[in-house]
Amino acid sequence: MKNLSCILLLCVCFFVHAEKVAANHEFILNGTVKGATTTTIYLCYVDAREKFRTDSSHLDQGHFTFKGMIKGSALAFIGLVKKALPLEDDDIGTADGKNATVLFLEPQRMEVELEGSNFKNAVVKGSVSQEQYAAFTTNLKHINDRYKAQNDSVQALNTIDKIHKVEIRARLASIREQAASKALRGFIAQYPASYVTAYLVSTSHFKLDSLKLFYNRLPRAVKQSGYGDDIEEMIARKESVTVGKTAPMFKQATRKGDTINLKDFRGRYVLLQFWSSTNNASRANNKALISVYDQFKDRQFTILGISSDGQKTRAAWLDAVEKDHLPWIELAALKNTHNPAMQRFDVQSIPANFLIDSKGKIAGVDLDADQVRAILAKSLR
Repeated sequence: MKNLSCILLLCVCFFVHAEKVAANHEFILNGTVKGATTTTIYLCYVDAREKFRTDSSHLDQGHFTFKGMIKGSALAFIGLVKKALPLEDDDIGTADGKNATVLFLEPQRMEVELEGSNFKNAVVKGSVSQEQYAAFTTNLKHINDRYKAQNDSVQALNTIDKIHKVEIRARLASIREQAASKALRGFIAQYPASYVTAYLVSTSHFKLDSLKLFYNRLPRAVKQSGYGDDIEEMIARKESVTVGKTAPMFKQATRKGDTINLKDFRGRYVLLQFWSSTNNASRANNKALISVYDQFKDRQFTILGISSDGQKTRAAWLDAVEKDHLPWIELAALKNTHNPAMQRFDVQSIPANFLIDSKGKIAGVDLDADQVRAILAKSLR
């Protein structure tokens, strides 16, 4: 009877420990590095307290172990060279090289096999999230490889002049972007409740309706993850610049060096047209708006073109304004591609636009020329 009591006590202790581990979101990552020339390996991740951590493990005959606490499933960086480590969690997703790679940790026991000469060939077992992420990145790599091969073929042709090469390469880039977007949306549709989906959505550029749809599909645990928090913040930022909200104010220089303040246009309808000299779709939108501008420019309406061009593309921006015969005021920060006005309006991709009414309220978002014309025809009689 005494032995039975001891066994029962051990069982209770075991299950209490298991529940404690599960509650604390503990992960254990055991791995091997074949052909490693160093004695230390590094792991960077966001822990259960949502703090960015960098851990190290000594390689014992090529074997290593990492233990830690994470909040759900989380992307991590593993590498052999400390100086190549990401400085913060925002850099983890892009930290990838021959002796470093990214993988999804899960709160359980996992195994990883690494080649010392190329971590990109990592084999991870025990992480469903990693399997999903690997499938997506492999698909994306196939798309990029096809684009590169086609682009290189065009570049090597001697029968096409430089201008036509630029046009063809721009079309190829557009096709690649469409294929990548299709792959991303396909993954999200296939795995709507995945941590990987939450990560991909939080690092991509989606419109408000799509963000809300993807977020609402996530289970509670994923919503409460860092990726879920990021999506929630993205939704809040986009909701702050929706129809009916007061447009955020900004100042910016024209191509002639004069300073323009949006509040100075109060009492008029203003279309903020966000674009770039290197983006063909946004330039096409600009051209389509010229007739709208000509029709309403004398009826308390104007357009402010706001470019994402920086110093490196300043000449291309000025050239595009002249070639496209844009008659309205053109603005650009020109210091870098992080245009403050774009940040104020949470513009993540171009083309984009916002129609501001005479009271400073947002009257329309991402309108085509006919939609702008229709609103102005009703409002400016």
